[in-house]
Amino acid sequence: MHDRRSFLKRALAAPAAAAPLAARSHAPGAPPGGRRRRIIWNNDGDDLRFMAFGLGRLWTADNPEAIKLPERYSSAAQFLDLRMTPLAGTQVDSLFYCGHFNWSVWDFPRDRIAALGPDPLKPVVDFAHKNGMEFIFSIRMNDCHSSFGFQGPAWSEPFRLANPQLLQANVTREEFERRFLAWAKGDSTEHPLADVLKRRSRDSRDYQSWSAYDYAHPEVRAYFLSVVAEACRRYDLEGIELDWLRHPFFFRFGQERRYIPVMRDFVRQVRSTLDEHGKRRGRPILLAARVPDSPESALAIGLDPETWMADGCVDLLIAGNGNAPFSAAFSEWVRIGHAHKVPVYGSLDRMEKVLGRPEAVRAAAYRAWQEGVDGIYFFNHFIPAEYGTLREVGEPARIERMNKLYRIDPDYSRKQNFTIAPGQLPLHFSFAAGPAAARLKLDMADRPETAARTALLTQWSGKPESFRISWKVNGQSPDEPDKVAHESGNSRWLAYPTKALTKGLNRFQVIIEPRERAATPALTLEQVRVSIDYS
Repeated sequence: MHDRRSFLKRALAAPAAAAPLAARSHAPGAPPGGRRRRIIWNNDGDDLRFMAFGLGRLWTADNPEAIKLPERYSSAAQFLDLRMTPLAGTQVDSLFYCGHFNWSVWDFPRDRIAALGPDPLKPVVDFAHKNGMEFIFSIRMNDCHSSFGFQGPAWSEPFRLANPQLLQANVTREEFERRFLAWAKGDSTEHPLADVLKRRSRDSRDYQSWSAYDYAHPEVRAYFLSVVAEACRRYDLEGIELDWLRHPFFFRFGQERRYIPVMRDFVRQVRSTLDEHGKRRGRPILLAARVPDSPESALAIGLDPETWMADGCVDLLIAGNGNAPFSAAFSEWVRIGHAHKVPVYGSLDRMEKVLGRPEAVRAAAYRAWQEGVDGIYFFNHFIPAEYGTLREVGEPARIERMNKLYRIDPDYSRKQNFTIAPGQLPLHFSFAAGPAAARLKLDMADRPETAARTALLTQWSGKPESFRISWKVNGQSPDEPDKVAHESGNSRWLAYPTKALTKGLNRFQVIIEPRERAATPALTLEQVRVSIDYS
């Protein structure tokens, strides 16, 4: 019993040089020039923009106060040490850096980042190359942080302020100046869509997308094309990433599919621009695209990556938002990408807090490898103390027999802008009509029957002790549960040791009945995880 409880408590506890590029033609699993990208690591650039605009504290996935920035960077080394120097010697083969979100980095205010030199991004390029990594300049194709709140850099970028007619808000210049401008400049705290927020939620499409550019306007496409060209002119880069997921609003609602051909032509222009600059420097410049979880959700927002690949425009495909790492259908993108000789990388987003756990990172990465991806892509994975998995997960054989933590993905379909499939949790149970029941499923890449211990872990809000809760795992009853941990509020974890788990699709059934007929308290199943311990 002692070993079993120790295992369950651990399961719930808190949280190389690469070859130079050559030709663009390649086969599945062998990216351009034979370059192997075990891990692609994306830095979203807040370590530059937060400093440049004096925002004080550096964002991390768990604690926005975890890193307090200095008044200014005193050296390039100080900047790199914050989150990039610890990447040296890991399995990271490609460093993607967000050089454009609303501003481009070369237009940042220089006072606080003067120590980085004439161009603040050059130290990043040099660091990548010194450590055998390729450098990819990442562009957010429609960052909408400007929709949520005044954040200094979000609205001081001149192009957006000067062109309200290009935004999805569909307002005249006069209305923009009357309703929006004071808030956009920080002179007023009254959000121009406060009425929308009262009637709906922050996750509503209108609230998120109103300040997004409308790509139906040729001026918008020309603007982003100019960013691509300038990045190629300035940096000794290996490629450009078009990040279509920060944020995925490109046309007004209902117009998306109509403009699929327009986006196809735009991507062709990007490819042509890269080829022109690559010809001048005597080597190709690659084009990476970060796209939604499925081809269907991409088409729904006006994007057709399959055609881009068929046209020979895209060299690397980054599959998925990364917030549903245990249910994203990477295999579909792998099938399409490999049919066009394009490597596909599975996306994992550290914003999903469970991915702060090394066991969960291993499980998500191992599942992606089993889906056939050519490498792992990390987004928002910024905490150096958690970089241990960057030395492991780029080699699936290495993590095959390491402890894992799987999770049934929650529902982010609204929060993440409708580009990922609906999740299965949380589940809210009502007992007015008698016992309640639910069915869930989870795909796993491991072979749990070869592990020393496995368990079904469930988190509840309410008082699960007031109910008779019966689980079936692949048709079999697990052992009696242990109450392993208490989390914040009235949240409870129950853990069920079980030998019924298997590689592939696992099916779970739960039946819940109040212990007292007169009592019908609320109960919510918040999370379901599966722990696999090989040690």
